[in-house]
Amino acid sequence: MDNKEDPSQPPPEKTSTGHKVWAAVRIINVRLRFILLMVIVGVLAAKWETIVDHYDRWQHPPTTQAAAEVEYYCPMHPSVVKDHPGNCPFCGMVLSQRPITTQPASLPAGALARVNLSPRKLELGRVSTDPVEYRLLSNEIRAVGSIDYDQTSQATISARFKGRLDKLDVNYVGEDVKKGQKLAEIYSPELLVAQEELLGASRSLAGAGDKNDFAAQTARSLLASARQKLQLWGLEDRQIDQILQAGQVQTKMDILSPMPGIVTDKKVLEGQYVMEGQELYTVTNLDKVWLQVNIFESDLGYVDKGQYVEVTSAAFPNEIFAGRIAFLAYSVDPATRTLAARIEVRNEDHKLRPGMYMSASIRSPAAAVLTLDPATQPASASAPTGAGLRDEGQYAFGYYCPIYPDRVYDKPGDCPVDKFPMKYVRLEKLPALPESAVIDTGMRKVVYRESSAGSYDMVEVTLGRRSGEFYPVLSGLKVGDRVVAHGAFLVDAENRLNPAAGVQFYGATGSHEHTH
Repeated sequence: MDNKEDPSQPPPEKTSTGHKVWAAVRIINVRLRFILLMVIVGVLAAKWETIVDHYDRWQHPPTTQAAAEVEYYCPMHPSVVKDHPGNCPFCGMVLSQRPITTQPASLPAGALARVNLSPRKLELGRVSTDPVEYRLLSNEIRAVGSIDYDQTSQATISARFKGRLDKLDVNYVGEDVKKGQKLAEIYSPELLVAQEELLGASRSLAGAGDKNDFAAQTARSLLASARQKLQLWGLEDRQIDQILQAGQVQTKMDILSPMPGIVTDKKVLEGQYVMEGQELYTVTNLDKVWLQVNIFESDLGYVDKGQYVEVTSAAFPNEIFAGRIAFLAYSVDPATRTLAARIEVRNEDHKLRPGMYMSASIRSPAAAVLTLDPATQPASASAPTGAGLRDEGQYAFGYYCPIYPDRVYDKPGDCPVDKFPMKYVRLEKLPALPESAVIDTGMRKVVYRESSAGSYDMVEVTLGRRSGEFYPVLSGLKVGDRVVAHGAFLVDAENRLNPAAGVQFYGATGSHEHTH
């Protein structure tokens, strides 16, 4: 038997120890690689912004300038300005480079600052300009109120003599009555006596014939007196004539409505005895109603008595009602700082009911309106044989509806709402700029006027009351100037980041401090 060991097989103890060491080395190697990978990921995460910033600089290299002509600033903290590259001490952002602007550039008269934007920034910010041009403008005031009865179209029907109401033909509130319609029947002994006096005078006059003696004159005087007495008691001429034709007294007399309308109050019952002067009914005509609104104190300069008003209601969203200011209160409410106003609104179809909420748009022309004779006006393209719509820069000619003072029509006719005949006028137009172009700082209003492609001057302007989407320009700009209408706040932000522009805007001394 051969006892020689196989040389290819290591000793059992030695093989087991080497295997363990090798396994431990492999485990340590894997863990070290994992730890190294985590360290690399952590470093990348911590330096990611710096890496991205270097990559962007590599992709978009800045224009090389002399070191003495550039400075470094933080876009998030404009007060941080250094003369060498570095990071912002507040947010850690890499400082950006820009030319040194210790002295503001020479600016044209009226300009407070100048901003230059690259084509790339203009495209990213979608900056665009609109011209200052003549426009038809109007001042509009909106108010909300409620419908009320027209007090001038109300009548109280009262008893002219005492008696008993034997029958009520109108027996509930809300009934629609016509003028002369029978409301009730009344029995009155006093009325019987008055009728006897009328018939007695009539018989005396008939007995006198055509004579002109004292008896006939007395009979005529008595008849006229008896007739007048019944008229003063509320009887109509046709009722008195019926008594004379019948030749006998009527035990009951009709009480008639003096006007058409709605019975808004009823204060008696059938069979009730009433005294002279006692109220029976209240009748209100709703062909015209009042809209009670309150005008803010700041808007009083644009409201006047007789002004036309457009009235709308949530109940009839597609319908417009015409109104006119009939009354302005003499004092301002100290609690609400408003002035009460009353608007008369036509309501022939009785759609508007007392208590409804309504919205009122009160418009007035922002400039002068001159009424002209259309026969003396030159022919226009729209109306070659007479006056029509014309535009002559600062003035517009056409037919004018007072309820819409910011438009003119090319043909004569009635206003689309109130149906009053339109007049031929000359409307003055005002220089105007878009509302989006105005930046209100609280102390003043500024706009950015285009001086050249990509260059904009900050200009202080004086503006009138806003009219829709436009402001009338009173000073600071002229017709034809182009202003930044879209992206004005982006241009303003660039201006504030520029220290020289910031000096002019905030009224500083003209110097800025470098942080080293």
